[in-house]
Order: sequence, then C-alpha cells, then structure tokens
Amino acid sequence: MVDAKQAVGASLSTSQIGINVNGWGIMSLQLYLGPSGAGKSYKLHKDVVSWASENPNQNYLFLVPDQFTMQTQIDLVKDSKCGGIMNIDVLSFSRLAHRIFEETGCDDRVVLDDTGKSLVLRKLASGLVEELPVLGPNLNKIGYIHEIKSIISEFKQYDIDASKLVELISFSETKGMLSQKLLDLKVLYEAFNDYICNEFITSEETMSLLTQKLEESKIVKGSVVILDGFTGFTPIQYRLIQRLLELTNKVIVSITIDINSNPYKITGEQELFHLSKKTIKNLQTIAQEVNVSFDEDIVLDGSRRFEGNPQLAHLEQNLFRFPVKAYEDEVNNIVLSECKNPRQEVRSASIFIKKLVLDEGYEYRDIAVVCGDLGSYADEFVR
Repeated sequence: MVDAKQAVGASLSTSQIGINVNGWGIMSLQLYLGPSGAGKSYKLHKDVVSWASENPNQNYLFLVPDQFTMQTQIDLVKDSKCGGIMNIDVLSFSRLAHRIFEETGCDDRVVLDDTGKSLVLRKLASGLVEELPVLGPNLNKIGYIHEIKSIISEFKQYDIDASKLVELISFSETKGMLSQKLLDLKVLYEAFNDYICNEFITSEETMSLLTQKLEESKIVKGSVVILDGFTGFTPIQYRLIQRLLELTNKVIVSITIDINSNPYKITGEQELFHLSKKTIKNLQTIAQEVNVSFDEDIVLDGSRRFEGNPQLAHLEQNLFRFPVKAYEDEVNNIVLSECKNPRQEVRSASIFIKKLVLDEGYEYRDIAVVCGDLGSYADEFVR
C-alpha cells in the first residue's frame, strides 16, 4: 500500500490513470481508502482536475449519490485552474442512465417514481383485498402503502423476483406470520409487475437496462470512471460496475474504512467496517471475473475534515472502538443535552440553534439537524 503522506501530496502520473503512452486504455480498478474526514473526496477532486487538464481528450465520469452532484460540480470547478471542467461529467447513477438513454435510444416506457409506484399499488390493492388476508385489512392505514412501495423497491434493487420470493416463503414457514406476509407481498408484487410491464418501468429497473446499453455508448467507452460517496452497492449496481470495468480505461472507488485493520480481511458482521470490507471483496470478485488488473491502493490517514477540532477528530477515531480511549483535555465543541421526551429534545435543539444564529453569527444554512422520525414534534422547529 502507498504511504499515507505520499498519497496526500502526490499526483498520479498519466500511466496511473489508465492511459499508456500509445493512448490505449489499460483496464484497471483502484481503491481510495481512508477513514471519514481523511480527505478521500478532496484528493480525488484534486487528482481528477489535474488528470483532466493533462489529458483534454480523455473523458472522466465522476459518479456520486444524487444529493452530492451539485456540490461536487462546485468543488471541481473551484479546483480547476481554468475555472471549468470541460471533460469531467459529474453524474449520479440515475443521471448517467438518462445520458446514456439519450445517446443510444431506449424504449418509450414511462419511468415510475415513488409517487407513481404508490398510486399503482393503491389501485391494485383495492381490487385484491380478499387475496391479502394479512396485509389487506391494513391497506387504508396512513403510510402502509408507502411501506409496501419501499419493500417492492428493495425487491427491484436486489433483483428479487417472484421465484426468489417463493424460496423465501418456503424458508420462513416456521417463522410465524412472516410467511403469510410474504405470500401477500408476492400477490401484490406479481400484480404490480403485470400492470407495469408494457407501459412503465421503475427507476430501479433502469439500472439493468443501462447495463445492457453501456456497450453502445461512446460516452462510456475508454473513459475513466470515479465512484465517490457510496457506502455500498446493490447487486444491480455491482453488475453495472462490472460492465464499466470491461468498457472503460479505469474505475476508481473511494471507500471509508479504518486503515489500521486489514481492508481485505473480513472477520465478522459485528465489525465496525464490515460493510466496507464486504464492498471491497465484492469489487475484487467482479474485477477478477472480467480479468481486470488492480492498481495500488491510495491510502489516506489523518483527519483533514477535523483539522483544528481535536475533539471531533478523537470522536471519529474512537467511536465504537475498543479498547476505549478517553479524551483528557477540556471539551467545548461537543454538547450533550439530557431531555425527558422528544418534544423537549426538539425544544432544546431549537433554542440552541436560535442562540447560534442570534449570538454567534451563524446562518441557518450552516446548521444541519440529524434525527429519527419525530412525527408531530417536527412542527416545533417551524415555530
């Protein structure tokens, strides 16, 4: 592995980004590894802008989750010396699908969003109440259709069809009501698929269609693909990544992990970064299946995000870690508040936010509230 200090300060050469001296692609996979806040995204932004400047004819596809596309574009433009990113496309999986379908053509079925799926399920469920002995009596409850929609979306994401549902039902026969619920879900799932098959396609199914269309795309062929900000991938996304490995010059993936442990050794589900190690293992497997080489990992250490804030840096390095290491100095950047109920929690947080804005010069856009489902108590924030 690359030394952390060298990794932060060095830019990769042209050969390291998947282009040889003759201009032909060298298919490869590379991982950027490091803990949260170590600067993986920061270094990727710097590297990609540098590569794009040195290789203006090379196309770079920077894939991030939907909510990060705008900020990533802003960061890349700021890092660019010329104030532009002409050969870098910042996309999410859904926007990549849109771009490829625009380029290659696609069937004319309407893509169903979450609202569309809920409406279809509501229509179907109203005519199937007698075939749904467990779910049927609850369909009129607030949020119930939304929950069923979420389950069906996960079925699509994880490529679970009716035949796999039959296996799950058989497996759960001794699990009480679970098998009965799955039977009802199977009825709804089959009715949903029959209803949409000719006129509609779900957003999850566009990934499978995208995988089939990649080979026809000139945007993808020979490009360098970067995946940043993902905590893991679904089976359908892994198939897409495998196809990208076959068609592009290079695929780079950033993964959050504790570098003090072996990222290639999975010891158990109780491990803090089990999901990250599982992602690395899956990426290794799909790369080996298509005979793609592995470039040396870029390993980043430290706490770039928490520079000047040793308390949060200590928390990031020690949370859920054993043995416990106490912070010995005075703590003034982390505040704990004990409240007797959710309403008081909301009120306490609201007072604290108002104090930050009125007395300490913060703006509301500088503040994020991360919480569970507070239900009706959320109105307290508005007040």
